Amino acid sequence: MSAQLEIRDGTPWWLSPDLWVVPGDDPSGAAGSPIAGQNNYLWARVRNTGDRAVSMARVDFFWSNPATGVLRSTSQQIGSSFTDLAPGETKEVLCVSPWVPVIVNGGHECVVAQLVHPADPLPTPLPDPFDPPAYRQVAQRNLAVVVMSRKLSHLVLPIQLSTPAQSRQRELFVRIEREPAELSKEVLANIGMKQAPSGEAYLEAGFVESRACESQQGSPEVRLPALPGRQQAVFLQLSAPQPFEGYTLVHVVERGPDEKELGGITYLVTFAKEG
Repeated sequence: MSAQLEIRDGTPWWLSPDLWVVPGDDPSGAAGSPIAGQNNYLWARVRNTGDRAVSMARVDFFWSNPATGVLRSTSQQIGSSFTDLAPGETKEVLCVSPWVPVIVNGGHECVVAQLVHPADPLPTPLPDPFDPPAYRQVAQRNLAVVVMSRKLSHLVLPIQLSTPAQSRQRELFVRIEREPAELSKEVLANIGMKQAPSGEAYLEAGFVESRACESQQGSPEVRLPALPGRQQAVFLQLSAPQPFEGYTLVHVVERGPDEKELGGITYLVTFAKEG
């Protein structure tokens, strides 16, 4: 008999349908996007797909600045909660410690949860990368909702690249990828959205050299040296020549020279309703 603990990954894997945020002071309220500078509550849906019950399994909750590869060393723990799981059981677990996203990022933070129990352990010592694809007990939601308007239809957003100190990577490739173009119903519900995808790529996206306000010529890919143990940034420029209905997605994907996917972040871009 064995326990098989899991928090599901999404498609792409950093869009887990099992992590969501409830903004405000009522953790039982409606799911939505995090609100900077205010209390928010984080939930995780956890499973035991094995045939052995576990008691006092610990769920750890973390946040990190907008980044592609998310590391333990660059993340902050929000809190922990405990739960019992019978064989085949699924539970929704609340992080009882409120989370207040920093205003500097406008609430665009990455959240991570891990399910810890000696019956189905994670490695010891824990690796610096959370690496959800490698561990079914770990999941990540790295999704930012960007609301544009006629007056704010051009943005430049910083994205962190964090290379583990022990990494042997010598080079990183950061690319913009547009597939898949639609979020799952679960992920849409987790951010409180009911819109449909725009259906056409009305959004221009590219990497630029700085956060300068004037429009710059963007590139779909940047190539950078890996800096083990250090952080660096790339700048994503989003421009909408005209307003559009629904939403469109931009996936920023970090890869190694062997094309291995090291991480990613997704931007859901929509236009504010006027009137």
